[in-house]
Amino acid sequence: MLHKTINIPFCNRIKKTSFFHRFEKICLFFAYLFIFLGTSNFFGLQGIFVLIGALHLVICILLGGKIRLDAYFLCSLLFFFFYIFSDLINSNFSLSTLFYSSLILIIQQFCYSYRDKPTVQLLLAFSFVGGLFVSSIFTIVATIWNQGFVFDEGFLSAFWSNDVTSLISRTGLSLYTIGALSICTAVLLFKNPFRKWFTIPLLIFVIIFSIVTGFIAGNRSMVVSFIILVFVMIGLYCYKAKKYLLLFVYILSILSIAAIIYLILVGVIPLPPSLANITIIRRFIDSNYNSNEIRANLYKTFFENFYKYPFGGMYKLDNFKYVHNIFLDFYVFGGILPFIIFIAFYIFYFVLLFKTLRTSSSIKNIIFFSCMVGITSLGLFEPIYQANQNCLMPIIIFFFFMAYNSNYNAKIGKNNFKKIVI
Repeated sequence: MLHKTINIPFCNRIKKTSFFHRFEKICLFFAYLFIFLGTSNFFGLQGIFVLIGALHLVICILLGGKIRLDAYFLCSLLFFFFYIFSDLINSNFSLSTLFYSSLILIIQQFCYSYRDKPTVQLLLAFSFVGGLFVSSIFTIVATIWNQGFVFDEGFLSAFWSNDVTSLISRTGLSLYTIGALSICTAVLLFKNPFRKWFTIPLLIFVIIFSIVTGFIAGNRSMVVSFIILVFVMIGLYCYKAKKYLLLFVYILSILSIAAIIYLILVGVIPLPPSLANITIIRRFIDSNYNSNEIRANLYKTFFENFYKYPFGGMYKLDNFKYVHNIFLDFYVFGGILPFIIFIAFYIFYFVLLFKTLRTSSSIKNIIFFSCMVGITSLGLFEPIYQANQNCLMPIIIFFFFMAYNSNYNAKIGKNNFKKIVI
């Protein structure tokens, strides 16, 4: 594993003084605050808040006194350039794209600087997903104000906009809530310091609010992602508790439910009209309704043409911009190299997290695993790679590097991955 750590002597010296130690805590506080304000798009100034938060993270990294250069930093550097390049060729380049993609590099170093302080990493994670959840609340409030409780074809109103026609898609609502759903599910299912009598009602409120608003907006991706998340996390709970018989029965139950749902979708088991006419259910079972047929055609177009575009550019095809799948979308915009890198990232970090979860009950690792499951399940159905305005890609890399750096000094990291010193 390519690895080198650069020490900054000046920063090592100043960190020992009480004044700069307090200064570091202040910088951390403002980093949390402005990242929260950025992801919540408070006052519509998302880019500015994200930039200020990123600057505070840079100061914290310098106060930490170490900067790490390794293969993972090089991979994040590739993401940085690819992220900007794909946005440049697909839309008009904006400074906000530079802000969000820069977070990938900054967070990689931040996670290394605070790899031995899981509370710091968790607070930054809470700032990210908390801001996004607040965005969902703003969006629902603006939508009800402008459109009432009947959401017009699933499009929602942007809160921080004077233009009532400024709309957000169902995908935007999914992106706002999936992180909060992931964290709440992990905290509720597993014993941890965050599960208190006064936090449980709040966690339940977040889940109920997200699911109810998802149903109202006909947001099937959010509902499916949450169902997958719950299934996986309950399975993890059974595995961690060593209730293998219960886990076996649980898996059989899931397969049975999946079979019944499949029979409903293909029309073998008919639904009563009162249920079939509900918007979100109709979006599942009616292939001619909304975007079902369009999505099927997108996948068909991809598999018929992918070999013609090994270096990306498939988005140039008529009526084709993305596939609604995060892995395939990397291939669409960048070709085979970004696709392979992204797949490798996913495999490595899921394996690392799973091996860690086998021997550790740390709520930090459980939360990171839960968030990765939630983000991945949503990415299988929605074009979240293109969601630059929602900071989703930096969040994905954020959880990657937190998972890696938090386990860097662990036995698993030393034994399983060979270091190649520069």
